Amino acid sequence: MNVTRFSALEVSLVSQMLSLLIESMQGPCAGNQELIIKSEIVSSLNFIIYAQNLNDRELCESDPSYMDLKSLSCILLSASLEGRHDDFVHIHLDRRLMKVALVEYKQDVETSLFKLTRLANHERRLPTVTENILFKTKQKALVAATTVLMELDHKIAVKDVDLTSSLVTSLATSSSLNNRSSNNIQTHDHQTSSNKLSNNNKKNSRNTSKASSASVIGVIEIAW
Repeated sequence: MNVTRFSALEVSLVSQMLSLLIESMQGPCAGNQELIIKSEIVSSLNFIIYAQNLNDRELCESDPSYMDLKSLSCILLSASLEGRHDDFVHIHLDRRLMKVALVEYKQDVETSLFKLTRLANHERRLPTVTENILFKTKQKALVAATTVLMELDHKIAVKDVDLTSSLVTSLATSSSLNNRSSNNIQTHDHQTSSNKLSNNNKKNSRNTSKASSASVIGVIEIAW
């Protein structure tokens, strides 16, 4: 799907559909968020956000409706993360979203905003009505894209830390159990050695007693 080939009617229809989906998730509505993110809509958003060539970037700059389409795509992604206390949506987006395309689009928007601001300042005038509309649209897209990227990076980082902590705890527990087992074995071996030594001492003592008794009996017999 190449959105640069969309007609004006198609762009308008897709924009209305995206607006409807955004409204259905706001509140937020967790059920709609999960339903939408699990669908093929994320794949479609990848194609809308991704700038395939220079012509795509130029069209985004010159056509407000096309630029609005990309902006709504970012806002939809941001709306899917609104009010989430779990990582269900984050995990699905991290797997299916082309974050590289979102990062590139964010950089393009930042550059475009800088150009708009610099142009008005250079000409020493206030922004025109069209420039104001472009600026607000791009500003919303920038905020949404930044929010999505920060949310995903934070949640995935926290999850990695939790997994690492669990692994470390598991290894520490395993090591502790191994040490206890080793100590028990050593204690058992020590007790076994002590018992053997005690038994040998008892045997030697008995043999010594028997030898002493035999010597005494021998002496008594001789004296007799």
